Amino acid sequence: MLISAIIKAKDEEKNIVDCLKSLNGIVDEIIVVDDASSDGTKQLAREKGAKVVDGVTHHGRIDLLDIQGFKLARGKYLLRIDADERMTLQLGTFLREIAETGVYAGVVYRRRTWFIDRWVDHGPWARSEHLGLVRSDAWNREWSAEIHSQIPILGPVFNASSTPGMWTLHFEFTSVHDFIQNYIIRYAPIDAIERLNNGKVPTLKYALWGFARTLLGSYCKRLQIKQLFQDFVPALLLGTYHLVVVALMARQLDSNRSIERNNLTSLPRGDDPFFQGEAR
Repeated sequence: MLISAIIKAKDEEKNIVDCLKSLNGIVDEIIVVDDASSDGTKQLAREKGAKVVDGVTHHGRIDLLDIQGFKLARGKYLLRIDADERMTLQLGTFLREIAETGVYAGVVYRRRTWFIDRWVDHGPWARSEHLGLVRSDAWNREWSAEIHSQIPILGPVFNASSTPGMWTLHFEFTSVHDFIQNYIIRYAPIDAIERLNNGKVPTLKYALWGFARTLLGSYCKRLQIKQLFQDFVPALLLGTYHLVVVALMARQLDSNRSIERNNLTSLPRGDDPFFQGEAR
């Protein structure tokens, strides 16, 4: 078996069928790892011939679903794709050719993102690169699956992200409500905890610099004057997402400190090292 596709999904009945159809003739096995969908996602996937398994996330870390699918897959190569993505024929044919050679440990390509009513051609989303195809013997089983992280692999990687047409079509945000629901409510709290665990500090400088870098560095500097306001809203929303994450980091940090203070004040005097020293 050459390619197994792993699709993570949660309440994606409006997307899952089109995603599966786009993989026809490209992959040999499809595994849908479902994140407790409450709609008809699982039934539709089964009707289209996909293997459906119930996934388990830890505090919303959705990339753990990929790992669960990887471990069940039988293909020589593993294709990581979301339910709201569509594989294009040009990219799919190319990925299959790469897989047949067996030379590369992975392939990086772009996602072309649809936002509300048009494709995003500027800003961070327009240059979103994705390590979507990996050889089954090359990915690191110790991957922590942090949110929005790339899979660590060992071996040569082919980068097809600069080739026109070498992309998947990503229908992640059909409305601002989708962005708020998925990014602000679902992802931001997880992202905040992971950044704290990675040593980031929620200072005002960190908040403002991240916002400016996203809005200006990732958006404005590559645009021509006539394109200045094109795709401004997506860049602004990503900058706002960063500010929300930093605010949640600060709140989490305060909560951690409060718990530590409460633990210290509740410590019995006989168990407190300070008072034990005083007694001596």
